[in-house]
Amino acid sequence: MPDASYDVYKNLSSYKRLEELIGDGETENLYLECKAPSIPRLNKELQVHLAKSVSGFSNTTGGIVIYGISTTKHSHSGLDVLTQIEPLGNVQKFEQQIHRTIPTLSTPPILNFHTKTIKKKASDSKG
Repeated sequence: MPDASYDVYKNLSSYKRLEELIGDGETENLYLECKAPSIPRLNKELQVHLAKSVSGFSNTTGGIVIYGISTTKHSHSGLDVLTQIEPLGNVQKFEQQIHRTIPTLSTPPILNFHTKTIKKKASDSKG
């Protein structure tokens, strides 16, 4: 995950940083996708979204999928602007589902990926 996407990934180290992305008006782009699922489970719809994102990122310099941030389409630019943190319940289990699923989404399998969980407080089960 070199270049801009890796810099963003490295800097995503705290809940405060997620709030800053939203406050700065960050948008989804070539290396950043966000999704706010209503349930903390990697259902078929989320698997399809993840497959498209990971496949696209693997053909470029990489990218980041953030689960738990919603977006709103800007009326003039058409860009999806990050708007709100929506923490996922049982985030550790969701992360395990992602680890098990990504290698199954493409042929050849994508094996070089990283995940991280960001919580408001370390003791939280949501993140």
